[in-house]
Amino acid sequence: MKLINIGLDALTLNPESVVASRNRAYGEVVEQYSVLTPAKETVTIKLSHKTTVFGIGGRNKIVQLYKIYKKAAQLVQEGKGDVVTTQDTYFLGLVGVLLSKQFGCGLEVQVLGIEKLHFFRRLLLVFVLKRANAIRVISSRLKNRLISEFGIREDNMRLVPIYVDVSSLGFSSHNQTDVFIKEVTVQNEQFKKQYGDRFNIVSVNRLVPIKNISMQLKAVASLRKKFPNILLHIVGDGPLEASLRQEIIDEDLTTHVLLHGYKSGTQLSSFFTQSDCFVLTSDYEGYGMVVIEAATAGVPIVMTDVGCGGDVVRNEESALIVPVRDTVQFTKALERVITDVEVRKTLQNGGYRSVASLPSFSAILDMYKASWESTLEKRSN
Repeated sequence: MKLINIGLDALTLNPESVVASRNRAYGEVVEQYSVLTPAKETVTIKLSHKTTVFGIGGRNKIVQLYKIYKKAAQLVQEGKGDVVTTQDTYFLGLVGVLLSKQFGCGLEVQVLGIEKLHFFRRLLLVFVLKRANAIRVISSRLKNRLISEFGIREDNMRLVPIYVDVSSLGFSSHNQTDVFIKEVTVQNEQFKKQYGDRFNIVSVNRLVPIKNISMQLKAVASLRKKFPNILLHIVGDGPLEASLRQEIIDEDLTTHVLLHGYKSGTQLSSFFTQSDCFVLTSDYEGYGMVVIEAATAGVPIVMTDVGCGGDVVRNEESALIVPVRDTVQFTKALERVITDVEVRKTLQNGGYRSVASLPSFSAILDMYKASWESTLEKRSN
């Protein structure tokens, strides 16, 4: 079986990235694994003897899309692809449909999320999914929505969660070097020294409208007089950074909210492990890997009802889950975590249990392979 993965993550082009590491592993369970992804310029990266990444450049998205199709068609014609999998249900999915129709290769479509669903995208989603040989979804929430809202057949779908690799965050000393462990320890001590007298709340996300970070600011503004030691750490970058800074000033929250910018690895680790609460206020999440990271770190979670909420983490067991955009309920849930030690312990222990029940990376690899084999078999039929 030779697989062509048409994706969106340009990090695959970085051989040192976690994404590239995962793709090497995917390549080991098939004969040949080719990844096509939009990039600033056209480049070919050999990740292993089986896995090759093709970065496709172009002066605009339409040109890139055409070049992706042409490169994928070339690979199929050269006998380097009998199954195509796409990480998108829209235009990349359409490329997959065209390849399947023209060359008879199997088509698997990955559903990682459903958002910005205006009329044309809705039509395109249904068109693509109803022509796929197999559909891989990452959560029960997405699966149920595809069935109820779009009429997609359940027997054509496989539920395979995303594997969240937290090894770079230093939550465990397992298989870590002494230097790495020392760096994590130093970061944790610095955090305690600087913020140890505060009730620390952490939010890790891109600073974009769909994350609804203003909801977090409103909650802190409501609670600061009753709990003057609360401190919200917003970790991440994005186009809303300037407007959020201004909102923090306007709401007189400069002593209660800090914007830290983008952090990763050990720099991000202490925000998870040393904080007293993690919050997510998104209007939508396909999965929400950051929730799994928070649960793995053992930090109590307060979140809106999105992504893996209710699927991996459950309300009152491993998280407090409130309706989307409900600032009042979110503020009440946050107050419960601040005031009730037993609630925090319950959520912490529940978080540990929820991530412990998730499949291992090797198990997920087996699920991927089974989906690809099913795709190939259906193509043959």
